[in-house]
Amino acid sequence: MDSDHYLGWLALALTPGLGTRMAGKLLREMGNPLQIFNASLTELESHHLPAAVAQAIHSRRPLSDAAKELAAAQAAGCKLLTWDEPERRPSCMCLET
Repeated sequence: MDSDHYLGWLALALTPGLGTRMAGKLLREMGNPLQIFNASLTELESHHLPAAVAQAIHSRRPLSDAAKELAAAQAAGCKLLTWDEPERRPSCMCLET
């Protein structure tokens, strides 16, 4: 997958105050990460986000932070993988938290 695919997902993970449960709710209600970052502040607030989280998303700063992180990872020779990518080794499924 191209790096644009990862950008929105990484930006969600880097959004201050946005946990996995709230991110999942937004994704179910809005579709995909880039739709979330393209939403108006009013629309974000209508999803009952804390004001600071809605403002952080609306500022699009997490997207620029994600672009820097992604560039650094690629420069280091790293490749991001999602769970559904064929390049992911089955051993990655055994990670314990």
